[in-house]
Amino acid sequence: MNSASTAPTVLVVGSGNVAWHLCSAFEKAKLPVVGVANRTVEKLHEFKQHFSIPVFDLKTPPEADIIVLAVSDNSIHLVSEQFINSVSTVVHTSGVFGIKELHTKVKNKGVFYPFQSFTKGNTLDYSSIPLFVESDTAQSKKHLSYLASAFGSAPYCIDAASKKSLHISGVFANNFINKLLQESMHLLEENQIPQEVIWPLVEETIKKAKHIGPAKAQTGPAIRNDQKTINEHLEYLKNQPELQNVYAKLTQLIQEKKS
Repeated sequence: MNSASTAPTVLVVGSGNVAWHLCSAFEKAKLPVVGVANRTVEKLHEFKQHFSIPVFDLKTPPEADIIVLAVSDNSIHLVSEQFINSVSTVVHTSGVFGIKELHTKVKNKGVFYPFQSFTKGNTLDYSSIPLFVESDTAQSKKHLSYLASAFGSAPYCIDAASKKSLHISGVFANNFINKLLQESMHLLEENQIPQEVIWPLVEETIKKAKHIGPAKAQTGPAIRNDQKTINEHLEYLKNQPELQNVYAKLTQLIQEKKS
C-alpha cells in the first residue's frame, strides 16, 4: 500500500470490455495500475499483449489502494468478499446496482459507473464519457475522484435508485436502438439493397435529436397519422409477426406521445 504522499495504486479485476477500457484509460493517464486480475487468468491473454500491466490470478492478487471490480453483476458480492479484510477502497462498475451490492464487511465501498457502451479494442474519447459515482467514506470519495481524473471529467454523484433509471435509459438509447438497426439492415439485405444506405439517415436522426430533441425531430408515418402507409408496412411484415408487433407497438407509442 502507498503512503499518503504518493499516488494511490489501482488493481482492476475482470477480463471483459469494461475492464479493458479501464486499463486503457488508467494507463493513458499514467495511473499506477499494479495489475489486472481474474479468476481465469487465461482470459487475460489479450490484456497481457496490449497493456504494460501485469496479470494475476484472482486467488493471489497484488495489494492496491483501490480495487475496481469490473465483473458481472452476478459476481460483485462474491468477488468483493475476498477483500473484506482489506482497508483498500473496493468499487464496482455496475450500472444497475448500488453500493450495497458489495459485501457489507468491505470497509471502504464505492461505485464507479462510466455511462458508455464498451467494446474491446474500440478507440474512445474517455473525457466525453459521463461518470456516475457513489461512496460511503471520505476515503472512497477521494479515491473515486482520483479514478475520474483518469477520464478527464468530473463525476456525478448518484444514488442506487436514480442509477437504475439511468441504466434503463441507456438500454433504450443503446441496446434497443442497436437491435432495431440490426432489423433495419436485415430488411435491406434480404432485398439486395446496400446496407450502407441507412447510415446517412441514422446520422441525421441522431444529429437532429441532439439539436432539437427527439420529440420535435420525430418524422414518419406514425407522427403524420398516415394510416394507409402504416397498413402497407404491417401487411409487408405479416410473415414476421414479432417484427410486425414491434412496428405496431412503436407506432402506437409515437402517436400517444404526440406533443
